[in-house]
Amino acid sequence: MSMNGAESNNKTTIYVSDLPLETTQDFIHQIFRDYGNITQCELKPRKPGAKSIGAFVTFENHEQASKAIEECNYMRINDSVLRIQWQMINPYLHDNQSNLVIKDLPPKVEEASLNQHFRKYGEVLSCRIIKKFNGKNIGYVQFARVEDANRALDDLQNALIEGQPIYVDKFIPHEDRADIPVQLPHQAIHISHQDASFLTDDKIKQTFSKFGSILEVFNIENYVIAYFADTAGPAKIIQDGEITQKGYTVSVRVPNHITMRVRQIIDSRCVFLADLTTTNNQAIRDHLSKAGKLVTFEIQEKSPSQLLASAQYESEETRTKAIETLDRTTFEGQETPIRVLPYKARSLARQQPTAGLLMLDEIEYNTTYLDLRKKYSQYGEVITVSICPTPQATLVGFVLFMKYEDAQKAKAESKNAFLFPPVVSSQVLNCFYSAPKAKNNLLFAFNLPADKTQEAILTQFTQIGGSLNFIKTVQTETGRHALIQYRDDAGLIPAIKYLKEKNINYQIYTMNTLFKSSIMLYKVEMPNDYNGRFLFFNNLPENYSSGQIYNILTEKGFAVEAVNMAYNFETFEACTRASVLFKTVESAYSCFSNYTVLTEFPEITVQAFTNSALSSQQPIAQAVPQVQPMRRQEIKRPRQYLTDKTKERTDISDELKNKILEKIPKLSIIQVNEFSHDENKWNEYIKTI
Repeated sequence: MSMNGAESNNKTTIYVSDLPLETTQDFIHQIFRDYGNITQCELKPRKPGAKSIGAFVTFENHEQASKAIEECNYMRINDSVLRIQWQMINPYLHDNQSNLVIKDLPPKVEEASLNQHFRKYGEVLSCRIIKKFNGKNIGYVQFARVEDANRALDDLQNALIEGQPIYVDKFIPHEDRADIPVQLPHQAIHISHQDASFLTDDKIKQTFSKFGSILEVFNIENYVIAYFADTAGPAKIIQDGEITQKGYTVSVRVPNHITMRVRQIIDSRCVFLADLTTTNNQAIRDHLSKAGKLVTFEIQEKSPSQLLASAQYESEETRTKAIETLDRTTFEGQETPIRVLPYKARSLARQQPTAGLLMLDEIEYNTTYLDLRKKYSQYGEVITVSICPTPQATLVGFVLFMKYEDAQKAKAESKNAFLFPPVVSSQVLNCFYSAPKAKNNLLFAFNLPADKTQEAILTQFTQIGGSLNFIKTVQTETGRHALIQYRDDAGLIPAIKYLKEKNINYQIYTMNTLFKSSIMLYKVEMPNDYNGRFLFFNNLPENYSSGQIYNILTEKGFAVEAVNMAYNFETFEACTRASVLFKTVESAYSCFSNYTVLTEFPEITVQAFTNSALSSQQPIAQAVPQVQPMRRQEIKRPRQYLTDKTKERTDISDELKNKILEKIPKLSIIQVNEFSHDENKWNEYIKTI
């Protein structure tokens, strides 16, 4: 029986993921040309903030495509490992019974070797490893057939990989895990007794306190859980034989939903610390103890340039006090402010987007984090806040509300405010502390002498110590303010000491919230009422803020709700892009059709705003045509192209020409593709020869 057209296409088209961002169609052809005739190659559009891209590659026949998968799957290109599968194969659409989870994988095991190990049992559709900080990685292997997964499961019980035992089991979807027994937190233990009178709080504490300090006894759906101050208590109880003689039964495993509830209670008492520069355990403990008694504290080094920590208080009230009073404070050994945030609960990772993130443009200078929290707490529970400077030396505030409805109320009464679509609070918290790639060493000095010029301030802070990347001053009614960015803390710390000595008010800021929120806008699920009201502006003049753009559009008669500037994550440069949310679809379409009236922006281009959540929707109803990006001319043999172009040049000496010709064969594939399509980058490279 012959295959229909769609089936035939699926059997000749492969999907290649995790390609380097610089990948071109020429590059794809060079990778796969040895495996057959490529009839079509399509690169997926690059998403903002993405670290890789994907491509669909169609071969002349099934055998060629199959060979490409066989030979190139998990091929390493520079720092990327390619993953290749048949087009349209979505592992999540297959029977979950054919999906295996492999726990405790050694750190050295790569996806290629894991795939090789499991494919002997049958066709493997996908194979992925999740890296864990503790080195015990988790792998997921999806088979095409349940029978093959069962054979692998039976054969690999008590198996070893690189001498280390692994645990293989069927993957269970999250929605089916409620009643599966899972382990409680290490400080908790489940206690049961046939006589309910033995399970009162007083009786539990009287009987079990000899094993350790009991902080609290929970009764959740008749599951009695004793929660200890440390992990030693439950461990001692498990080993003690006298408890069973008294009629008690103890266990560290309860149904998953009970464990999740216990974790939520514990998490409500924990804080997450970021932007630490000191590893002095006692100094951090002493500082956190100002809010109340600590139960646990732990420092974790996420990377050489990033210290994180977590701490648990005795009660939720104490934890709230710590967030409100210790966030953005300093102490001995910590010159720059730390962030004290609600703990990022893993148990809440799958919750629905119900939180509200409000962005406030051009807030007043000298506004503190505490000021911002107090002002917006009147609208509802505030999880956390942030303040970021812009390249125009204005300040942007961010307020994360527990409930989206509260953020809506605050938005209605705020000027120049942008309300993001509903977000998951636990997934947004990483926007509120520093990241290694973000520009975090920004110092804002307030109320400097009005007679000092920007050049004089630049000279003064350069002499204090350190090398400056950026300085911008602004004169307001309250005085002259200066935004200064140092290359590193070597300049930042002396500047802080100088400002303290001169009693000059200052703030240290992180750019992470500003950068990551811009990226997040392209990924979050858009409410239906946002559809059709977004436009994306490019090539804006450098010195405009979102407030100025808002005012200009409004003056031209367009009904604008909010403006969101799209700042560059990697650099602290003046922003030339913005996403504009209009009040109506009609107003958005009017601006799209008549943006030439915006004479203040002579070089702008305007197009419909799209993100990954809007890929199947019409962004400006169905009236606005989509702006299709121009595809650059495909160069079949880029290395030969560079060689020919070099030989043709008459503006360089023969000696330099020969040196260039010697370099071309040594260029990487990515460099060849980049230089052949970008003459400016090629000329810049030649200058280095």
